[in-house]
Amino acid sequence: MMNQEPVSPRDDIAIRRVIAEYCFCLDQGRFGDLGRLFTASGTWEATYGAATGPEQIEVFLTGLIPPSPRRRHFVTNIIIDPEGEDSARAISYYLVIRESETGPAVSVAGTYEDRLERDASGAWRFAYRLLKPAILGDMGLMR
Repeated sequence: MMNQEPVSPRDDIAIRRVIAEYCFCLDQGRFGDLGRLFTASGTWEATYGAATGPEQIEVFLTGLIPPSPRRRHFVTNIIIDPEGEDSARAISYYLVIRESETGPAVSVAGTYEDRLERDASGAWRFAYRLLKPAILGDMGLMR
């Protein structure tokens, strides 16, 4: 990362929006919308499982993330590097806070490693998203 010219300002904004939409979809339980942020062959991968394609990502996350406890995903320190005109890599830190009996609790913190591609309509989508946890708390998942 950080070894080339940055993406254009327009692409930077569009890619950051996809990263932010991902968080809102997760927090609102909109796993179908989240799946559509991925390319047809896009893969979501974490230490506790993986899924490929929008429909499989939706099914996997629906079975993984319960509606309760509520949670909020935060992403920061985003670095985006182009890989040609229609692809880019991004790296960012994430933090997930969830409800607990004693108040807000850190669920997990780590790094997202992303590969994104621009589709035929011009929209950016995840081709690959890897979640690399660094700090694990009680994630409150169904698996």
